[in-house]
Amino acid sequence: FQSAKSGSRVYDVVSLLYDCRFSLNQNLRNNLLKKYSAVNSWSNDHFNNLCDIYIAQRNVKILGNFAYMYLQEANKNYLKYLPVVRRFIKNSLNNPILEDVKLWFAENGIWAL
Repeated sequence: FQSAKSGSRVYDVVSLLYDCRFSLNQNLRNNLLKKYSAVNSWSNDHFNNLCDIYIAQRNVKILGNFAYMYLQEANKNYLKYLPVVRRFIKNSLNNPILEDVKLWFAENGIWAL
């Protein structure tokens, strides 16, 4: 349903459950993800890899959007969400499938992850 485009259902679930603007208890988030994965008969590893890839991708995009709004439009409203965005990115980059991305972040001085 994102922008009326067809895409990954996992991306849509991640978008809903990992929205930095809305606080969601991690236990509830984990339970919802487990139920969604079970209903779709995906292996835990495959589903977790997809989630972490989309969490990282989406939140790096959000980080860029928030930076643009601040730097180009002097809109400070979204800066308060940056710690949550950073936590989402940092946690997703702990997945070994994203090891190269985590290394790139470190090599380029983007947060001490």
